[in-house]
Amino acid sequence: MSQVINCHPDWNEKKIKNTIKRVPYDIDRLRKQYNWAGKKIKVKKLKSNLIEISSGSELKCTFLIGEGTSNNKYVQIDLEVINEDSKMIMESIIQILRDSFERSFLDILTQRTIKCHPDWDESNLIPHVKDMLIDIFINVETVKGFKWIGKNGVIEDLGYNKYQFSSGEEIQGTFKFEKDPTEGIYVVQFDTKGSSNRAISILVDMINGIKLNLEKEPE
Repeated sequence: MSQVINCHPDWNEKKIKNTIKRVPYDIDRLRKQYNWAGKKIKVKKLKSNLIEISSGSELKCTFLIGEGTSNNKYVQIDLEVINEDSKMIMESIIQILRDSFERSFLDILTQRTIKCHPDWDESNLIPHVKDMLIDIFINVETVKGFKWIGKNGVIEDLGYNKYQFSSGEEIQGTFKFEKDPTEGIYVVQFDTKGSSNRAISILVDMINGIKLNLEKEPE
């Protein structure tokens, strides 16, 4: 399976590579979420612009970073999988990469809307997202190998289904819940700000993880 993602001009090669290098952590997180076993994930730089991610014989994926026609980058993804579990995981991750690369890098950091699975309602959605933030944001030193030395994370209830979270001046943001009147499903709107590359990486990973979780039915 091969596909090409045309990146927004805000994405340079370094930002793209850093995002691709986090894919193994996403694979590992999803495996744990679904209680699926798998071989150790390996990352290999085949060329300066070609990265391979593999897991035994069950999964191999290459990412080729190239120059588009309008000075924007593109990413060609070639995927080989031998089981449905790996296929489902990689399809979800590739869709998140597409959503990210096709939009402005700054837009990703400042605003993100997640459409929830129809089975989510207010009673289980709000505590679930708060719990995920505690796991991913407040305890971020255990997530994806980040050595986070910022302030302790804080979540505050602002009322009307709106919440604020922060870690000192480095990470700040709000999220709110609304029901879409036309589709009858809940959406979660994030507005965030990170003052360093590490903080920005944490925010992107955090929201991507929440998105993956809320787009499937509650367990």
